[in-house]
Amino acid sequence: TPFLMQIRLLSKARIVVGQHGAGLSNIVGCAPHTTLIELPPRHSHCYAVLADKMAMHYHFHDSALFDTDLERVLLQASKDTLGAAEVDLAQVRREIHAREMYKRAHNIRHEDAV
Repeated sequence: TPFLMQIRLLSKARIVVGQHGAGLSNIVGCAPHTTLIELPPRHSHCYAVLADKMAMHYHFHDSALFDTDLERVLLQASKDTLGAAEVDLAQVRREIHAREMYKRAHNIRHEDAV
């Protein structure tokens, strides 16, 4: 089934990068010490708890608002929710690369990574 295929794929992953949403719940298939980088709307890091319970290393990339309707943005911000987000993929790649280089420089194995 597609779900089992996703779980098998995630069980081999060292780093998982994903947009905030229900699909990230598939991280239950990840091995301990896998790094999760969530691309959440601001002020929403609910997968941090699940990652912690799975002995994973949680990071998030701060998304920027993409909505140009100022009134709607202010209304959403007042409710502490945000709509669509724009993600700088080049910045996400740099963050992943920096974490990997740090681990290599300090001889941190995947299973020991923080």
